[in-house]
Amino acid sequence: MVNEAFKKSINELRWLPIAQSIPAGEDTEVNLREAHISFLKQESLRFLFNKETQEFKGSTGFHNIDWEIPKCEIGYWFHTKFSGNGFITKL
Repeated sequence: MVNEAFKKSINELRWLPIAQSIPAGEDTEVNLREAHISFLKQESLRFLFNKETQEFKGSTGFHNIDWEIPKCEIGYWFHTKFSGNGFITKL
C-alpha cells in the first residue's frame, strides 16, 4: 500500500531525494523494516497511518534525532489523492 501510494504520487514527490526513481515493492518493504528498527532505537520516528481509520495517507516523521540538544528534522509526503485537504497543516 505504501509503495502503490508512492508510485501514484511520484510526480509531486520528485523534489525529494528518495523520489528520483520508483522503488520496487521489495525495496519499500526493506525501507519500512529499517524505519521500524530506527523507531525502536529512537533514531527516527516515522508515522504512516490515520489513527482512526487505519487508512494510509502518507508518511510523516522526525528524523536525525539528537536527544542531547534535543532537535530533529521533520519530513513528510502524502498520497496525491489526499493533497489539498489540509492534513499537513493539521500536523
